[in-house]
Amino acid sequence: MQNKRPEMTHREAVKSQIMQMAKEVELVIVAALRVWRECDHEQAQHQVEKDLAINVMQADIEEACVIAIARFQPVAVDLRDLISDIHIAEELERIADLAADICKTVADKQFQALPSFTKEIDLLGQQCSEQLANIIQAYADSDEPEARKIAALDKTLDRSEKNIIRDIMAYAGEHPDAFVICTHALWITHGLERIGDRITNIAERIVYVNTAKVEKLNHQ
Repeated sequence: MQNKRPEMTHREAVKSQIMQMAKEVELVIVAALRVWRECDHEQAQHQVEKDLAINVMQADIEEACVIAIARFQPVAVDLRDLISDIHIAEELERIADLAADICKTVADKQFQALPSFTKEIDLLGQQCSEQLANIIQAYADSDEPEARKIAALDKTLDRSEKNIIRDIMAYAGEHPDAFVICTHALWITHGLERIGDRITNIAERIVYVNTAKVEKLNHQ
């Protein structure tokens, strides 16, 4: 007997959950950038606590996918969809963790407002937020070519990180007393670059769903 195709209503429900989770993660990134820019210790702690809700969303999506696999025993693209949804939800949860780590840095009472390279880091954060929104749209549209284009932009984020690190180290050399501030800046910058890596992982899942091939995008 041929395996039954998962009900479209169930599949659409999972997709809707992922879209909603992605919107929440985008808000977390924006909030993380705001709290470090304003050096808001109290709001930073509040944002860290909100990360728990993202964890719950990820767990709910995983459970929904597992139930669909067990109930409908899907094959081919249907199975790839559900497995990829599990992985995409995991990547979104990890992106939220990286944003929460920025908030944890700001919540540290030793944290101080960052000096001249603040705008560069803010721009890097905005690029991450935009790329996340774009990759989720590519997911919604099942747009493999667009996913590949977005993944290719990760190299731009990598270059930005290197430039910011160079500026931070130069500043640290001129201001030896700013060691703690510069260390915080390095942590935040690296966290944003890692968000770009997670976005690339989502792009790889979109490619997998559409081609049935596992590809490593942007890997040397």
